[in-house]
Amino acid sequence: MPIRFPFQFETQQGQNCGYPGFNLSCNSQRQTVLKLPYSGEFFVRNIDYLKQRIELYDPDNCLPRRLLRFNLSGSPFVAALSQEYTFLSCPSQFTKSGFTVIDCLGNSTNSVLATSSLSLANLTSPPCKIITTLPVPVTWPYEGSLAQLLLTWYVPNCVDCEAQGGMCGFKGNNDSQEIGCYYAPPDPEAGKDISSLFLHFAYLMINYMLHKHNQKSEPSN
Repeated sequence: MPIRFPFQFETQQGQNCGYPGFNLSCNSQRQTVLKLPYSGEFFVRNIDYLKQRIELYDPDNCLPRRLLRFNLSGSPFVAALSQEYTFLSCPSQFTKSGFTVIDCLGNSTNSVLATSSLSLANLTSPPCKIITTLPVPVTWPYEGSLAQLLLTWYVPNCVDCEAQGGMCGFKGNNDSQEIGCYYAPPDPEAGKDISSLFLHFAYLMINYMLHKHNQKSEPSN
C-alpha cells in the first residue's frame, strides 16, 4: 500500500512531507497504524487517494468495543458512510437469528448483539436490554459487517489532481499549507524506445525499396 501526501510516516519522512493530522506509524509487525486523538490506534487496511477514503480495523479484532466510545474530534476524518446500529445485551440462550453477534463482548451468561433495524431491536425487550444506538462508519457496499471503518477527508482536497494523474504536495514552504498538483516527468527511456522503433522501421522500408529497385534494373531473359 503506497503512503504519500497527505499522509506521511513521521519517523521516516520527518515532519514536512504530510498534511497535519495525517501522520502514520509502523509497528514491529510492519503494520500501518493511524492514531486518532480521542479513539486510539487503528490498523490501516487501505487508502484510496482518488476517493479520499481510508479503511481501518481494530488491532484486537473487537471493533464494536471501540465504537461504543468512538470519537473523531481533533482529526481531519469524518465518516464516509454511516449506518445506525443498535447494540443489545441478551441472555446467552436468546435466539440470535437476524442479529450480528459480538462475540468479543459476550460471556457465558450474556450475549451482545447488534442490528441496523431499531424496530427489530425493540421487539427483543424483554428479555434483551438496549445498550445504545449510534451511527457506525461502514464500508461500501454495505454488507452488515462491523469489522472495519470507512472514513474520508475533505481537506486537503486533491480529488481533481488525482483524477488527472497528478499528486498533491505543498507549494514551497509548507507553513502556508498551500497545496499544488505535481506530475511525474516524462520517461526518457520511453522516448528512446519509440525512436529505436522508428529507425528500425525506416531501415526495413529502405531495404525493401532498394530490393524493388534492383529487381526492376535486372534485364529480363
